[in-house]
Amino acid sequence: MSFTVIQRFVVANILTVVYSSIFAIVIFLNSLIYQLKYIGKQKPKFVPPASLTDRKYGVHKYIKANNVKLHYVESGDPSKPLLLFLHGFPEFWYTWRHQIVEFNKDYCCVALDMRGYGDSEKPEGVSSYKLDILVEDVRDFIRKLGRSKCILVSHDWGGIVASKFRDTHPEYLDGIIMFASITRESWHREIWSSFTAPVNYYRAVFSLTCPEKYIDNNVPMLVANAEKDVALVPNLLNRIKEEYKYVETILVKDTRHFLQEQEPEKNLFINSGKQSVLSPPASLSDPKYGVHKYVKANNVKLHYVESGDPSKPLMCVAVDMRGYGDSDKPEGLNAYKIDVLVEDVRDFMRKLGRNKCILVGHDWGGIVATKFRDTHPETLDALILLASISRESWSREIWSNLDQNKKSWYIFFYRMPKLAELTEKLTNMRIFDIVFNHGNKKLDENTMKCYRYVFPTPASLTPPISYYRANFQLTFPKKYIENNVPMLVANAELDVALAPTLLDRMKEEYKYIETMVVKNSHHFYQEEEPEKANKIIRDFLAKNNL
Repeated sequence: MSFTVIQRFVVANILTVVYSSIFAIVIFLNSLIYQLKYIGKQKPKFVPPASLTDRKYGVHKYIKANNVKLHYVESGDPSKPLLLFLHGFPEFWYTWRHQIVEFNKDYCCVALDMRGYGDSEKPEGVSSYKLDILVEDVRDFIRKLGRSKCILVSHDWGGIVASKFRDTHPEYLDGIIMFASITRESWHREIWSSFTAPVNYYRAVFSLTCPEKYIDNNVPMLVANAEKDVALVPNLLNRIKEEYKYVETILVKDTRHFLQEQEPEKNLFINSGKQSVLSPPASLSDPKYGVHKYVKANNVKLHYVESGDPSKPLMCVAVDMRGYGDSDKPEGLNAYKIDVLVEDVRDFMRKLGRNKCILVGHDWGGIVATKFRDTHPETLDALILLASISRESWSREIWSNLDQNKKSWYIFFYRMPKLAELTEKLTNMRIFDIVFNHGNKKLDENTMKCYRYVFPTPASLTPPISYYRANFQLTFPKKYIENNVPMLVANAELDVALAPTLLDRMKEEYKYIETMVVKNSHHFYQEEEPEKANKIIRDFLAKNNL
């Protein structure tokens, strides 16, 4: 298969449209099937009312807060941290009974009947249920309990109040957890003779528009929604990630709107008793990996981790490239052109006070590294590529090898603006489950958490995808590099992105090059099989007396 430049232009755009159309159709059908599959109601499940006064759930109390009498149930040692539960519609304190029993040994658990519900007062008029008033109920309630801090746990409508409370009164919070799970119909509606007061919550806060917000206070926050929720679409998790900098989201599999009622064993919101699961994974700040630092290079702030003796040649430095992790994320495709990325590396070395380095690149890092080798060989002692290739070899192979063309489908897909990000929104950021889990060599859950933490929203993928969008080309001039920088390209036998023939292409471009195929390994083998990658690197360095 061989194409002229004009044919490549036509085919590239056809493939872009075809792949994008296929994904759009798949997304639409999946969305439609999802909506149709979960239309319907489940029969109510009734529980004997005697349990409403069961002492194992705590002591019933009343307090006047924000000029309304509020009923609540308290269980646990008052000297311990306050775990305050806010229910949703149509619920009341009893919805949290399982969680009260679970956590009252470590916390003082308080489950509130919010205004208009259960045994709390039911003011008349829609204006009595405005969101700001509900938030003030919670704040005054905490004050009346003599508390200055709490962990707020909420479900359904309680989560709407809780998130607003987080926005306006973060100083009161040690953490916030939001649930929305299990079936909509429940035996709870039998507790009320009238739904007028609860329904006023919806009437009072209905709005056609909402101002955009982005909250960056670091109150730990968890939102756990249900996969089969008939009231909340999964995409709402992506929406909330756009509003809060510090938020963790979970889609609870095979559950419905009232998760905390029907499946109380899924108490996934407290980790190790008192440690919040909302903090960055501990391994991201583990000192064994090195010291976190920042430097401004090529007019962008770059984050990197440094480990080892700065006086030794093998001091290790791992950089977050622009657009990734904690480094700056410039807007616009021009900010991600290959020459700009190469200059980032060059200036980064200068700012470290280094004249030489051994460059190790993976995937897109290898593409940048080979371009760096071509333009700045005097700064390199050696170059090592793991599951990577030069930009020129990749481009030529796409247009001459059907296998590589098929493996590179995502490159054409990425050309369509925003469609890749939309796909991740509608699939709840499954990209890491897909790209990192091949065969039996799966990454551990902690590593997956690290990636999800660093890439929390579809928008966080836009800069990385810009590497592809900014550097797509139809043709390249031939090159043959004769400088004798030691160079190793070690690609994976089972790589789903790179065809084995790419190594032959690389040999046509570089006089001094060593290539190898890593048997029974996949694209991310430096993650999945670090012992293999480490041995390859160490053997190459020893062979070249580096």
